[in-house]
Amino acid sequence: MDEPQKIFLSVVCALLFFNFIGTAYDLLLGDERKKSKHLVSWSLRSNWNRLIATYEDGDPRLSALNPVQGVRVFLISLTILTHSGVIRGSFYVFNPRFIEEAVSPHLREGVTPRPDLRPRKGSRGPDKDLNRQSTEHLPPLDRRPCPCR
Repeated sequence: MDEPQKIFLSVVCALLFFNFIGTAYDLLLGDERKKSKHLVSWSLRSNWNRLIATYEDGDPRLSALNPVQGVRVFLISLTILTHSGVIRGSFYVFNPRFIEEAVSPHLREGVTPRPDLRPRKGSRGPDKDLNRQSTEHLPPLDRRPCPCR
């Protein structure tokens, strides 16, 4: 195991340890009022209860914010989807040429920051004639099957 992997593993283990200690502390003391805020902040139970709380029976000012809960769920869903997309896009790509060719039709239809990907003047249209000078230097497409399957 490499050094960065060991560091990552030790950080994950430390976080899980703090979660375990905080959750055990929260469960053992139950609903007593004299709990340490620092230990309870690591508790999975108390954090989950805070996450799903709607404040319906409490302060009327907080219950007036109930419609915001739907926006909160929507934004949390968008955050999860965005992070999963970023993680998926950050991984090593076995065949980057395939990704470039899969994305190129969308680049032709939209605005591209690179002028060498725009269609030439007098062309038959964006789907017919892409400026080929940007891909002429690339090797032929690798048609071998992926070894990970």
